[in-house]
Amino acid sequence: MGLFQQLVFLLLILLALRLCHATREFSGLSDAQRELMERDIVINLEKAQQNLQKAAPAVFSDEDCKAQMSNVLGILARVETFLLQDDYAGAIQQLSIAKKILGECNTALEASHVRTLLCTFFTKSVRCQAHLSQALLYLTGQALTHVDAATNLLNSLVDKDKLKVGSTEAPCEVDGTVCQFSPCGQGKNLPVCALGFAAGVVGGANGLAYVVTNPQDDDPKIPVPGTLRYGVSLGNSDGNGVWITFAGNMTIFLQEMLWIRSMTTIDGRGFNVTITGRNLVLGGVSNVILHNLQISSVGESDTIHIYAGSKKIWVDHVSSWDARLGLVSVLQGSTDVTISNSLLTNPNFNMLLGASDADTEDKIMKVTVYRNWFKDSTQRMPHCRWGYCHVVNNLYTNWGYYAIGGRVNAKILSDNNVFVAGRRSEVTPWFSLHGPEFDTTATITSSNDLFLNGSTFHQFMGVEPMSLTEVPPAYPTPDHNPPIHSTSTLPQFLEQCAGAIFGDSLARCMFASSKV
Repeated sequence: MGLFQQLVFLLLILLALRLCHATREFSGLSDAQRELMERDIVINLEKAQQNLQKAAPAVFSDEDCKAQMSNVLGILARVETFLLQDDYAGAIQQLSIAKKILGECNTALEASHVRTLLCTFFTKSVRCQAHLSQALLYLTGQALTHVDAATNLLNSLVDKDKLKVGSTEAPCEVDGTVCQFSPCGQGKNLPVCALGFAAGVVGGANGLAYVVTNPQDDDPKIPVPGTLRYGVSLGNSDGNGVWITFAGNMTIFLQEMLWIRSMTTIDGRGFNVTITGRNLVLGGVSNVILHNLQISSVGESDTIHIYAGSKKIWVDHVSSWDARLGLVSVLQGSTDVTISNSLLTNPNFNMLLGASDADTEDKIMKVTVYRNWFKDSTQRMPHCRWGYCHVVNNLYTNWGYYAIGGRVNAKILSDNNVFVAGRRSEVTPWFSLHGPEFDTTATITSSNDLFLNGSTFHQFMGVEPMSLTEVPPAYPTPDHNPPIHSTSTLPQFLEQCAGAIFGDSLARCMFASSKV
């Protein structure tokens, strides 16, 4: 990211912080005091980044130091993300790492052998010393000073204003999309943000905390500590499971399918975490959260395969694409699943809920499909069999054969979605000249949907018609009903917030949310 882009990002952070704090309640500091302190933190981060940019040309011969400065720039950008989420502990930890790296770089520059190496490139040692002094000025004299200042301000915020996160008194607006990145959803409090049929999921909130530090998957049979595969092997290991986070941005190329155990959370917040090569499989498990991940290019399978009676599964803020058999599948007696806030795009199949007309065990299936962006797919967004599918507040663009379909007595409520026609106008698989073999037993009902660009919706009344008085479905409590975002602005909102969000995309989503 160039300096100009970084400055624009910092301005977005400041604006989003101001708008977000306007509706939050904190103990201790007033909103005005908090905004002033956060502004000062961001200003110091900005100055530290500027000084690192200035120091880079002077450190012309020490490649390790160049790499270290690049690493620190990335860390400072992540600090801004933590600050936006009010995760002060995470921000302080990242600044501590940045300070350590800058200190090591300074030590290297000050070492006599580095001075000698630098000066061999010049005929005049005066010029050499000038470059070295310039680098040390920006690193020691200024960048470190601003990092220290940001750290002190953050520590002051923590000392003066203890957030009531996780307590019964904590204000917590479960809005469906950005709760996951707010103080009340911070860390292992994430499950409070779950809505729909997966509401009540806990994942690994009561289990071990595990950090992925190694993106490799060289030996799936004997996974190495620090890898994602080793982390998921800890799921349900002590009866409480595992909460998996990541040490930084990483791409993980899986050599084999990754089998997720019960009581597991894979939490990619704060970073760009991409999983590729093979898919994630949930077979006969319960209480699993997959959050803020990118999953793609898995070959001859789907990207997330949920089957064999799995239950209480929450797939949230996932970006997924490029899989021959589709993206997210829920099959064979699995139920109480919510798939939300995801960006799902695939040339052909997208989401399959119930795999076969013969799988009558799917009569118990209940799935909430909420605030996803289904983009440029041909069919199955979703396709449902036997069970109940609440398809609510999603955005559909440029489907091919159909967007929403169903068979064998499935009940599907399309509720407050936005359909923007592209290749085909009809939302369902309906054709006026269909033959007698066409299955019309499903019930597909539209309620408060918005149809744009000539899109149409043929309602299927099925063999057991579903009246609007039967909807929305009976969730565990009224609090678990998904909040509805106005369909008039839903496309713009989901274009900023659907899928995995991090860095500047998180800032844009928080800003878009503040405008609601």
